[in-house]
Amino acid sequence: MRRYIDLGIDSRIQGLGGLEEMIEIGCSMDFAVLGVKLDPQVGSQGIQLLRRLSQKYGVDLVPRVDLMPRSRTHLLRDLGKFRDIFEVIAVRAASEHLCKLAVQDDRVDLISLASRASAQAFSPSAARLIAPNGKGVEIELSSLILSKGQNRVDLLHEMSRRISLGRRFKANLIISSGAVNKYLIRSPFDLASMACLISMEFTEALDCLSMIPETIVDRNQVRLGPRYISPGVELTEV
Repeated sequence: MRRYIDLGIDSRIQGLGGLEEMIEIGCSMDFAVLGVKLDPQVGSQGIQLLRRLSQKYGVDLVPRVDLMPRSRTHLLRDLGKFRDIFEVIAVRAASEHLCKLAVQDDRVDLISLASRASAQAFSPSAARLIAPNGKGVEIELSSLILSKGQNRVDLLHEMSRRISLGRRFKANLIISSGAVNKYLIRSPFDLASMACLISMEFTEALDCLSMIPETIVDRNQVRLGPRYISPGVELTEV
């Protein structure tokens, strides 16, 4: 049985005050796990709130931070600062060079292609590194919902290109809503149906909402556990 996961619930626009209603709606749409983007400035407060809401609604809530580094120095600084705080770290890289650096760093989970700049950074040479390094490539669909006219046509073409490139190099593709408010939250089947507009098969899209993000969530729960030392190394009792 699939466990549906939306890693793209964004609390940064409305703040923590509007988060509970978004979580409640997500739960009503049969998501087992919701990844919540938090502003780093409210990290500890936001994580405590997620723990309370997780118990209240019976859903796994995964704290996430999105990094938008301007340089290698900024990327490494932020990864060192946030890796042990947030379960999921996504990077929106503005250049191919930064995208490659993020892909090859074990502390990064997702390469987010939410913006045009980050999409341009997702070149064939960067995409080639995704699968060997176990990263996910995130396609957020909220921009598709909000776009109109020629802008939507261009966006459909660009998203199809990203998916085709990721598929070519066997990258782990992940679909998320990217919802910044309750009106942009969609059910797993709705998101999968939208993904069919950008060259995905329906079953493939469901995998991108369940099995593939689940591997990232499970891996990071182990990483943040008390026995974890480094990739492939854990404490054991003797």
